[in-house]
Amino acid sequence: MYASDAGFTKHGIEAQESMSKGVSALSSGNAQTALDHFVHALSVIPSSDAHYNIGLCYYSMANIEKALSHWKKSIDMDPAKVDAH
Repeated sequence: MYASDAGFTKHGIEAQESMSKGVSALSSGNAQTALDHFVHALSVIPSSDAHYNIGLCYYSMANIEKALSHWKKSIDMDPAKVDAH
């Protein structure tokens, strides 16, 4: 089965790949690389998950103000997003 057969769009796949790369980079301790991937994913398809992960990157880089800003955007997009509360 191809991704297009499952209802995925090219942009959806691109955003998911960027999110996966970002998660991997953040898990490896490379917050800046992770941030770059999450910002790219956000530019392709805005999502609460992308904002949440961008917040994690900023938090790990000790930029609390930007972290809180992105966590708020995550909650605004998805009020049920428990992790961002």
